[in-house]
Amino acid sequence: MPSSRILTLVTLTAIALLATGCVSVRPGPASSSPVDSEPSESAPADDALGIPDEFTFEAGDGLSPDVRVEWGDTLFAKDGFTLSHPDDGNGSWGYTEDATQCTVLFWQGSFTGAESATNDRELSDAVLATWLHASAEDVTSYAEDGVVGYQVGGTGSADVRVIAGTTAAGEATISAARGVLAIDGGFIVDVSCPAGQDAGAAYAALAAEDLVLVVGPAY
Repeated sequence: MPSSRILTLVTLTAIALLATGCVSVRPGPASSSPVDSEPSESAPADDALGIPDEFTFEAGDGLSPDVRVEWGDTLFAKDGFTLSHPDDGNGSWGYTEDATQCTVLFWQGSFTGAESATNDRELSDAVLATWLHASAEDVTSYAEDGVVGYQVGGTGSADVRVIAGTTAAGEATISAARGVLAIDGGFIVDVSCPAGQDAGAAYAALAAEDLVLVVGPAY
């Protein structure tokens, strides 16, 4: 899992705000390019694959292994954002907001290093733990439930686990993760801001429309 963050445990902070309507991935990643279009919305296909209207942790338990899950990338066309971390071929890419110099990093790929995870919530904590170089137990203690957008152009939401913290370099950061056990997949978005900028506000401004998980039939 490239470009991961190292946050000392004393800087990890639970952020209950992100679990409300106010705002509103196991290691060894496989390459997966960002998407720029919404998958087919055929009702019969969605029903057969277990694709839900709301991508809750519980809904993930009903997914078929024949689905594709990925970040729906809208920032490539959003004014004020520059592609600063081109796709590295291993499922990682990111943008910088011109006005604030806050960065938005995405990662998506296979994640097969948490055999003890029995559901999407537990797998999400394992993905966060790997990203933050922390133990799964510490992540579970500090992380809060949150939501990001679901399906490009849709009105639903996708459950994620979220942690706020500070890096050794003094950056404020918000990291959100979703594990999808049905496909052994992991998904991370990390919003980091330099000193003087509010990472929480930056995350909140993007969460519903620009940090979007897409679920559709496998190609």
